Amino acid sequence: MPLSPRWSATSRSRAPCSRRPISPVSSQPSPRDEVQRIADELRSIADVGLHWARLDGREYDVERFVRIARLSARLFALTDTRDVDEIERLYSGDPFHVTPKVCAEAAVFDDHGRLLLGRRADNGLWCIPGGWTDVGETAAESAAREVREETGAIVAVRELISVLDNRFIGSAAPVHAYHFTFRCEWIGGTPGPGHETLDARFFAQRELPPITPGHELKIDLAFRHWRGELGTTYFDHQHGDQTNQLKGAIDGSEAGHTRH
Repeated sequence: MPLSPRWSATSRSRAPCSRRPISPVSSQPSPRDEVQRIADELRSIADVGLHWARLDGREYDVERFVRIARLSARLFALTDTRDVDEIERLYSGDPFHVTPKVCAEAAVFDDHGRLLLGRRADNGLWCIPGGWTDVGETAAESAAREVREETGAIVAVRELISVLDNRFIGSAAPVHAYHFTFRCEWIGGTPGPGHETLDARFFAQRELPPITPGHELKIDLAFRHWRGELGTTYFDHQHGDQTNQLKGAIDGSEAGHTRH
């Protein structure tokens, strides 16, 4: 049963979004909603597991993740008018609108204004710690998890620095993705090698090592934000307009706003 990570069965059974301003919801989710969220998270785990198990040729793990996907469909069907077979067909058919992937990254500074970078195991180049978000996480939670997994640093997420379209920043990724970079406060852990990184260190901007393609602008924006030169979150308005957007973000900064 081939699965696609881009569609959630939940989306077919919930009401359209309202145009009214959204306020944080303090009430607990209903049992039905909670079961559907759990089913979606199980399906996401199965999708990721199947991808890597098939890539590595781990036949028994493929069987296990297929079973998890079917359990997810059974769980969701308990709260829906559709039966398990239809839910599984929807899982495999991917009929929903395909959207860009989401990547969350953590810009972590030490007390000297140096930025934490990790040296990737796949190409030996350096980058801001980060990775794909998981179902059930906020983008901020994903950024904190990724930096912990890749470098061992424990952080608190403080501010959103930028939202970048990977088509416009020189990324070598084969898929369309949006990159959310958060300023994070280093609160614990000793940065070092991780499962996907050969090393992790803090660098001043004038001493940067060879950088992974697609990370140059993220790193520059992170340092500008630290120095208080960005007044607003930077994001891509349209292709090829980065220079004017960056000038606008800098012009909108507040005088004397500096990180300490």
